Amino acid sequence: KNIRAMTKDEMECFVRIITVVDKKKRITSGQRRELGVLYKNLFGDDAQWSNCGKCNEKTIDNLRKVFAKSCDV
Repeated sequence: KNIRAMTKDEMECFVRIITVVDKKKRITSGQRRELGVLYKNLFGDDAQWSNCGKCNEKTIDNLRKVFAKSCDV
């Protein structure tokens, strides 16, 4: 459960990164780092990254859900 909605800047950051991730179907270490900071700010916990694409997708899906809720605010 996240602790707050995304700010406008966080939403812009998420869209910038996720657009590239979705297009290339892979995530770089730099993108993981940026999304990890965003995740920590939103959930108060470290993002769980691994070499498993499905595992990483769960972390990204959590961010997508917060993004969607933030758009509704």
